[in-house]
This record gives sequence, C-alpha cells and structure tokens, in this order.
Amino acid sequence: MSGVVDLTTRLVLDYDILLLIFEQLELDEAETTIRTAISNPTSVAPETQLTHAATVCKSFFAPAMDIKWRKLGSLFPLLKVIPNFVKKGGAYVSAPV
Repeated sequence: MSGVVDLTTRLVLDYDILLLIFEQLELDEAETTIRTAISNPTSVAPETQLTHAATVCKSFFAPAMDIKWRKLGSLFPLLKVIPNFVKKGGAYVSAPV
C-alpha cells in the first residue's frame, strides 16, 4: 500500500504530468463550451475549472496558471488589476492617482 501512496504523491507533485492533465481542460474549448451549454447549462467553463484547480493545492497552482495565462487573448484582464486604469470617453486610460 505504501508504494501506491508514494506513486500518487509523485504524480500530484510532478509539474509536467499536471500540465498534461490541465491541458486537457483547454482542448476543444469552443466545442466543449457549446456542447456543455446545450446539455448542462449550469456546468463550469474550462477557464473557471483551471482557476479552481489552481486553488486546490500548491503543486496545482503553477501548471494550472501556466495554461490559463497561455490562453489570455489580450492584456486587458491584466491591465484591469491596475487601480488607476479606468474607462474615459470610450477608451481606457491611466488616470492620475
């Protein structure tokens, strides 16, 4: 039984294996999202699943966030965390603090 626990622990701590597992969440995202929305409207989107996975434990954080950041379509979500980045007149600007 000890050998199984050791193997499971090594699996959960292996960045490359976790990266492969989390990459499966992003495969065919558009198709999955459409299919899931039709069959189960209360299901969780793949990007939300990655966020949830990242909060499970320390070893899940890096691979899950690497996949999530890889899929970032623009810098806009990153810029939104800057406090003085505001929308003025239909454009986003850096307002004085």
